[in-house]
Amino acid sequence: MKTPEIKEKAVAKVKAAKGMMNEFKDFLHEYKILGIAAGLVIGSAVTALVQAIVMGLISPLIQLIMPTDALKMMFYEVNGVRFQYGIVINATINFIIIALLFFLFVKIVMKQPKVTKDSVPKA
Repeated sequence: MKTPEIKEKAVAKVKAAKGMMNEFKDFLHEYKILGIAAGLVIGSAVTALVQAIVMGLISPLIQLIMPTDALKMMFYEVNGVRFQYGIVINATINFIIIALLFFLFVKIVMKQPKVTKDSVPKA
């Protein structure tokens, strides 16, 4: 190969790389990827906070009424196969509590008199 051909191929590769970088920047801006990423980070922090509230405050209150260990031990066995419906009940209770706390969090933080799909900001 001759030197000019090598230079032309190198220049073409650099232009292609620059074009791809520009396309990637456009993608980041058009789809608001950084905003979505920030929402995911904040969402994981809120999840940790809600889990701490559930595990530290609400679950002990529920245990006063009904021991959660009793729920985890509930199962039905058929031909040696164990269906642990107590775990599903426990997870459902936790989901309802977390959803309620999230609802209250949005209502208090956003200071909305009524929480609707239009009142929650979109990313």
